[in-house]
Amino acid sequence: MWIATADEIREIDRRAINEFGIPSSALMEQAGFAAFQATQEFLTKTGRAVVICGKGNNGGDGIVIARLLREHGRAVSCFIAASSEQQLSRDAKEQHQRAITLGLRPIFASDDTWITELRRALHSAEVAVDALLGTGASGELEGLIHSAVETINESGKPVVSVDIPTGIECDTGREMGASINATRTVAFGLPRPFFFQGAGLEKSGRWSVADIGYPESLLGPTQALLLNSNLLKGAIPQRQTASKRDKTDRY
Repeated sequence: MWIATADEIREIDRRAINEFGIPSSALMEQAGFAAFQATQEFLTKTGRAVVICGKGNNGGDGIVIARLLREHGRAVSCFIAASSEQQLSRDAKEQHQRAITLGLRPIFASDDTWITELRRALHSAEVAVDALLGTGASGELEGLIHSAVETINESGKPVVSVDIPTGIECDTGREMGASINATRTVAFGLPRPFFFQGAGLEKSGRWSVADIGYPESLLGPTQALLLNSNLLKGAIPQRQTASKRDKTDRY
């Protein structure tokens, strides 16, 4: 399996939409469904989930998750780190409208009580979903996003991160001042470099890669390959049990 940087996964996304005609909304729906399935692992029949979204497409994935949870009869609260729907990306805005038709009312950060309400919701939740920032994020966290990350971590609840833990830099694994302590991270299409280096090693928790419908021809080659046991078996010659040891061999 190949490993994709932020630029590489962005190019895969662009080509899937422009060359293969896959609607961006369909990719978002599949991404949200994969993370929704992971979220359910942490919920009892009566448990509540809290989904915390940013204003970009990662946040759009989060709104899909909140909508699916509601459609499946789960108790869910959805918080959006934006002052209004007008700040959302096009696809996130579309998902917000779909959520509203189902009776889900995401809570926008329109005043200073947003963090207080988020803290209260997390207190009674079984799991939090981190859909604040995606793989394209860079620079130090600040303002509302920084406060949200700290509030989520302080809650001590299991966290499912969508594609990447907020506050981790995709290509280096560097922590951007603060970051989500994910219990579970669901990436889309291909693994990312942060899984294997820097703070991302610890912050990602248990990670997996979900198929969201990218054409197979787009999934590599990239600059890095994730080796597995099958690949290594073919690369390392098998040594006979009774073969003689070289003089330089050491136990």
